[in-house]
Amino acid sequence: TTATQTPLADKADICARAKVNAISLLGEEVLFCYSSSPILTQELDQLFRENGVSYTGSGLTDVGVCEVLTTMSSMMHQVTGLTGLTKGNVDLYGPIESAAFGVGLTPSEFQKEFPSSRSLPQRDERSYFLLFQRMDCQGIGINSPENFQTKEGVTIECSAIGKIYLEGEGDSIECEFHGKHAGVKFAMNDVPFPQMTNAAAIARDPPTGSISSDQFGYVPRYEHSK
Repeated sequence: TTATQTPLADKADICARAKVNAISLLGEEVLFCYSSSPILTQELDQLFRENGVSYTGSGLTDVGVCEVLTTMSSMMHQVTGLTGLTKGNVDLYGPIESAAFGVGLTPSEFQKEFPSSRSLPQRDERSYFLLFQRMDCQGIGINSPENFQTKEGVTIECSAIGKIYLEGEGDSIECEFHGKHAGVKFAMNDVPFPQMTNAAAIARDPPTGSISSDQFGYVPRYEHSK
């Protein structure tokens, strides 16, 4: 349930030395970590190659977002932008999810852990209401927006919303292309995140090394006989 590369490194090291293929189900950064954690990723890549096994990420983001968008982009004459949103229930992941966002830290501890943060709201010594550079925490929920531009000039605006659900709420994914022509978009409501995550990971069979998503082929199609 850890999303980033660094906390996964020790476990990945154990898998490599035991000659076991490793696929992180919720380690979104592992899907493409050569730009965000280049040195660590190169070290893991060498270790896994030496032991003849693979290390990669998969899950819902792999297929339910990346592959779906790749396929849908073929229906565009020109892509100038993309907006997307995912929403999940943080209550499923407990203390690991909370720790990743600094819940329970004192203001001084939080500033040390997240050095790029803005000043914290002073509610009490152990604040659960946090505000830093790219994340707005709203009591029982977190909205983490990301805006950037690719080298091709495509503007991408996306948000990952995590919250403790009220009655009737469910997981969802929404994406919309901008360019020529308008109206190419999709949405999935009440998404079975855990089930889709596991099914996607089972379907992956990457080559040796630390494999990023740009090196993936298409996920094998479903075969009823299996």
